[in-house]
Amino acid sequence: MSKQGAKKKSTSPGTSLWKFLLVAMVFLVYGSTVKFDFVLDDDLFVRNHPMVQEGVSAIPSAFSQGSMPHFKGSNFQIYRPAVVAFFTLEHTLFGNKPGGYHFVNLLLYALVILACFELIRKLFPTVHPAYAGLGTLLFLVHPVHTEVVANIKSQDELLATLGCLLSLRYAISFWEKPDDKRRLLVSSLAYALALFSKESAAAFCIVFPLTAFVVRRESWKSSLKRLLPFLGLAMGFVLVRFLVLQDVNQSVETTVIENVLYGAQSLSELTATKAAILFYYWKLLVWPYPLSWDYSFNQIPLTSWSDAWPWISVVLYVGAMIVAWVVRNRQPASCWGLLFFLVLIVPTSNIFFLNGTTFAERFLFLPSLGIIVAALPLIGKKDKVESMAWSGFTALPSIVVICLCGVFTAMTISRTKDWKDNMTLFASGVLNAPNSSRTQMGYATELMNKAEKSMVLQERNEWIAGSREAFRRALEIWPDNAVASYKLGLISAITGDTVAAVSNYRRSLKSRPDYVFSLVNLSSIYAARQQFDSAQFFLENAFAVDSLNEMVLTNLAVVNLNRNNHEAVVRLGDVAVRNGKQIPKLEELVRIARSRQQP
Repeated sequence: MSKQGAKKKSTSPGTSLWKFLLVAMVFLVYGSTVKFDFVLDDDLFVRNHPMVQEGVSAIPSAFSQGSMPHFKGSNFQIYRPAVVAFFTLEHTLFGNKPGGYHFVNLLLYALVILACFELIRKLFPTVHPAYAGLGTLLFLVHPVHTEVVANIKSQDELLATLGCLLSLRYAISFWEKPDDKRRLLVSSLAYALALFSKESAAAFCIVFPLTAFVVRRESWKSSLKRLLPFLGLAMGFVLVRFLVLQDVNQSVETTVIENVLYGAQSLSELTATKAAILFYYWKLLVWPYPLSWDYSFNQIPLTSWSDAWPWISVVLYVGAMIVAWVVRNRQPASCWGLLFFLVLIVPTSNIFFLNGTTFAERFLFLPSLGIIVAALPLIGKKDKVESMAWSGFTALPSIVVICLCGVFTAMTISRTKDWKDNMTLFASGVLNAPNSSRTQMGYATELMNKAEKSMVLQERNEWIAGSREAFRRALEIWPDNAVASYKLGLISAITGDTVAAVSNYRRSLKSRPDYVFSLVNLSSIYAARQQFDSAQFFLENAFAVDSLNEMVLTNLAVVNLNRNNHEAVVRLGDVAVRNGKQIPKLEELVRIARSRQQP
């Protein structure tokens, strides 16, 4: 095909119509999210994030320090400055109103969808626009993507995906016209956006030589050369991240409740469970139901090789690799799509190293595009894959894809409603992932929050009863759930049963001796009973864990003042002053202690 013909094809009415329909579908399927609230970690990344709340003036700081310096006193191994910068801009425009952030998510998703369409067209330029259109539509409406679009925090995923897709699209353009360095520049900038939005984008650099080898039929030596500029960018990002975070304590407090694999007792159990988790990716791609915001302990339990699911998973993944090899010449789209999926599922699937969660739907966001591209040649006749006119489409498979898009659209619209607020999200989690201790605990916490706000006694009692039951269910699933025990203690304290409260707080400390909230609340109960020795014991333990906690400093000062230990009160005040803490109540206690020290 001539260059002129190619140009006409790329701007044909069919192409423009598909782009319009795809963008319209984004707002049709997800438009309701602009009315949704902040949920899950949105507060952590927006309303409670100091740099975001500072506004655009904090953008330089976003690149010079970790992205979560306020979280547990560390950066929590996260360096995503592009996302923080975006949030600061959005905060300048929208303040803390969630609708604006959700609207940006819609815009970013629309750009991702257009980038998907353009990339498929660029990869397979001779096929009919409907090939790229149906594939992109299937990606757009797939229910497993609901979390990414409806959760404000997932702008990191949207930005990283957009950067990766644009980078590959313009890299191919540069390979076609190597004299036009501007295309390489655009590709590099797009990939930099992806890297500085989410660390897992570093794995995408493998896709560049993969594309050159499979789709463009270049030699393996030539294909590897295509890797070099993007590998250099990835290595540069890793270096920058290291320099920024080198003095940061990056320990991650991941336990079995976040990732069930931390509870594996043998290599056999570990590998079998990894294989079983990998099966879930296939399962949700083929039939995305039910969906949950969490799949942690014990929704996907530890297993062994005596179970069938790990073996089924192995067969699926090995089979995918074999199919990719067999069809590499006859069906390059299928080969590329399968390998795309297999490469990009690695960083987040616990294969080589354990991460902070067992399984998450957002991990499928970009990899799922590969499976969709791999399957789409089925809608065309085998001899028409490389030049698919309308006559090249096979009726039945095409109808199946269209019907599947319809089913997925209905499922996605229904699933989107679950993300309206924390209550709807946590309630759906209990229904769809009932064996997760975290879904039970999230739902219980939201019920407890409603009980605290309710002014109607009967309604309040109903919320409390539901909350207590859900916390107990969370403990049945994982008896060492220290947070659930602590919150059961809170409920007991709220209802006036201090004996049960003490029992639950102690159970929490048995699971996690350094849990500051349980230590402080226990001390408060003992102080109210005038048992100041016990109160001081627990507060000193809390002080050893977090010496700058305002609640710990103040309560410990109160106990010492009641015990006439005035010097200790003054020392606590000095601790606050040395660390720049301004605690009015503690300052008042110090003044009282100093006055009592005078002869």
